[in-house]
Amino acid sequence: QTAGAIGNAGNLSITQNLLGADLTVGSQAGNITIISNGGIGGGNGGNLALTSKGNLFITGSSLTTNTSGAAAGNGAVITLNAGVPVPFSSGFVYIAGGLTANGTGAGSGGKIIIGQSTSNTDPFQVDSSALSNGVTGVLQVNAGDGGGGLNTAGTISITNTLGGIDVIDPGSLVTSASTSGNGASGGLLSLTALKGTIKLNGGTLSAQGVQGSAVPAAAYNGGIVSISALDVITQGAGTININASGAGLGNGGGIAVSTTGTSSSLTVGVSAQQIAFTSTGGSGGSAAGDGGSVIVTAGKDLTVANDTAINVNPLGTNGKGGSIALTGSAGLVPGTVLIQGSFSVNGVGQGDGGSIAVSQNNTAVFDIAKPLANGATTHGITGSLSAKGGTAGGGGSIRISNQNATAGGIKLWDTSAINVTAGTQAYTGATNNEGNGGTISFIGGGAGTVAIVTSPTNNTLNASANSFNTPPAMAKGNGGTISFTGLSVITEDSTPGVRTPLSLIANSFNSAGTPLAGDGGIVTIRTAAGNNNIYVGAVSPVANNAQFIIDVAPDAGGGAGGVVTIEAGGNLTVDVTSPIPGPTTTGLRAAPNPSIATQSALLGATYTFKAGVGVAAGAASGDLTINGNLNANGGFGGGNIALTAFRNAFINGSLSATNSAP
Repeated sequence: QTAGAIGNAGNLSITQNLLGADLTVGSQAGNITIISNGGIGGGNGGNLALTSKGNLFITGSSLTTNTSGAAAGNGAVITLNAGVPVPFSSGFVYIAGGLTANGTGAGSGGKIIIGQSTSNTDPFQVDSSALSNGVTGVLQVNAGDGGGGLNTAGTISITNTLGGIDVIDPGSLVTSASTSGNGASGGLLSLTALKGTIKLNGGTLSAQGVQGSAVPAAAYNGGIVSISALDVITQGAGTININASGAGLGNGGGIAVSTTGTSSSLTVGVSAQQIAFTSTGGSGGSAAGDGGSVIVTAGKDLTVANDTAINVNPLGTNGKGGSIALTGSAGLVPGTVLIQGSFSVNGVGQGDGGSIAVSQNNTAVFDIAKPLANGATTHGITGSLSAKGGTAGGGGSIRISNQNATAGGIKLWDTSAINVTAGTQAYTGATNNEGNGGTISFIGGGAGTVAIVTSPTNNTLNASANSFNTPPAMAKGNGGTISFTGLSVITEDSTPGVRTPLSLIANSFNSAGTPLAGDGGIVTIRTAAGNNNIYVGAVSPVANNAQFIIDVAPDAGGGAGGVVTIEAGGNLTVDVTSPIPGPTTTGLRAAPNPSIATQSALLGATYTFKAGVGVAAGAASGDLTINGNLNANGGFGGGNIALTAFRNAFINGSLSATNSAP
């Protein structure tokens, strides 16, 4: 089915339906030889689908489906399945030699898709030593070299559900762009063995974009690498490097490694038999290119032995920070996440901060920035987490979760170890930018405690916004979000007896001094223990309760009021009568000030306060106390105040949620 001078190759589908029989593509008597090339003047490769109830044998040189010439041609789509339909057979695919589905010219790479029976218990081997059930050569889906960043490498997908996959030679799976010519974006590499084991030898698995020499300023985006199995075993003498970086002006791609086995653990690092991840954006000095994403999920324990083993940062002068998601205990058994060092997913220039999410299920506390003097960290992160915006970018997101049915929780030993602040300088380009506040979320679960250590010099979590007023980039920034959820939420004194409230700042402000219309932020605190008392704007009379200063007010130039939700397991006291030490003038600030002309058209604040959420009937707890005048007024519309007390409610002042514009 060879096309003429210009034309696409044809399509071919062969199915061998005899149980116990094999399908062989080769040059010997009784074999099938397949040729399906595009035209020499341009044309796409063909679509070939080969299916056998038994085994499928292929000699690579006997299956040809190429694009030809220098004109645009997308690579072929080759689909190989053995032992189908199940459960009739446990057939396997064996490729003696390699297969190519490359594009030419401005064409993108094709697809090579290999699937085996779910009854097959033998691993699919990627190595020259494979004798059966595997491939001895290279699987290649390069893009053509004439796309100038508009084309992409292709797809390699291997699925062996039960038997697993042995990648002895990672260099035999080629989903990057051509290294010559105009470059291209990265492709897709997928390895799946949901009930089996994937073994990875030292080397590089790559789906990175490649910058072309002819068009260096194009966006060569990184591709995707996905590895999913019951277990992943690393072996050999070197590090397993997985790369989905962008190049030129391109964004980083996505990398996901996931195991679900209850005894499956993973180690991220730069030493032998450890996995390292790179998904950077852009290139040195580039004007664009966002960081990519890395998701690592372990059925049981996840250890990051070296923080340099994950890099999702933008490399240029503008770009969003990437995202990192690390999860232990995916196999539904208690597991550990331990991170040695610090992570940064900061934006640069006008780029927003990225995101960091860490989750484990363990009865032990997840520690953040625990001093060595207090003992070694066995669960948690030894350093800091940063998702700052670039100089003119919004804040990013940090989410920590340790949910266990009986205990667990989270302890932050140093508030400076968490950073999601927005940039503080106006962007001088022609594009508006909102420096929105970031997000901080600690989830201790229904049985864990969220604890934050405070001192007179270390007492603030900041998710505030920044508005910019330097033309032509005038833009508002909305306040961020801070939330704590657990059986209890407490603030611990760094020095015994020295009570220091924790300041939660998620307001909107303007660093250049000219008011703009940024909305206020959000603070949410939810607890369930009947003996967990919370104080806002007041100092707790005893240690190990929770005491906060909260500022979620809008920018002085306009914007809706902030939102504060507090559900206390025990008593809740809110005091707005007098200033206390901290970054705000009072212990609680969320509403706009309609007496100021620039705030006369604003929606009011929203307060939801509940006391005694975890109190049993008849207990001497669950009181709600409001000291002072609680104001949720707005100039455009009044806000909302909702109060609930299990036992008593004491309102020592007034409640106001009116439309009070001058």
